[in-house]
Amino acid sequence: MPDDFSPESESYSNPFSTRFVRPGALPFQLPGTLTFPLLIEQLARQNWNGQIVGPHGTGKSTLVQSLIPVLRDAGRDVVTIVRHAVEKEPVLTPILSELNARRQLVIDGFEQYSCWDRWRIRRACRRAGAGLIVSTHRDMGLPMLFETRIDIALAKSIIRQLLAGQPIWIPDCDIESAWARHGPNLRETLFELYDRMERLRTTRD
Repeated sequence: MPDDFSPESESYSNPFSTRFVRPGALPFQLPGTLTFPLLIEQLARQNWNGQIVGPHGTGKSTLVQSLIPVLRDAGRDVVTIVRHAVEKEPVLTPILSELNARRQLVIDGFEQYSCWDRWRIRRACRRAGAGLIVSTHRDMGLPMLFETRIDIALAKSIIRQLLAGQPIWIPDCDIESAWARHGPNLRETLFELYDRMERLRTTRD
């Protein structure tokens, strides 16, 4: 590690800061030979309907953000709704009234809607011939597009990307310890490593 590292350097930012780990900041890592064009082909076979299912912190929102530009390249008119319990609910009626066969409605946090609103959304998409992609923590009855899972090997790969070029290096034992407490929730693991990074900076001061 460089001897001239200064924790107060203006060029330094904690690699686990929100701006580096928020959905879309890192591309979603698909397994094996699966690619985003192949996912789009699968979605097209499913009449542009699909669900992304997985536990908290396993990359659903990151996958959604990674899919959006690929959908646009495929000619889809993408409309995105992020729906979380702590946020004000988007008004659905104007969005649903403008659906058409080229439109791709993408809803991140679909389970946060009531049963009634989920039914309204699906009915409106079906009537307009619009596509619907949702991210959810549980099966919502749509065709499966992808199920998000993270193991320790993938977590380490993502963390090493974030640490690349950093003057402070977090050892594997710290990563494994954080993962043991929070896995498979990568988001919570990264939050803990943010605090660990700040402590290491203080120690070096």
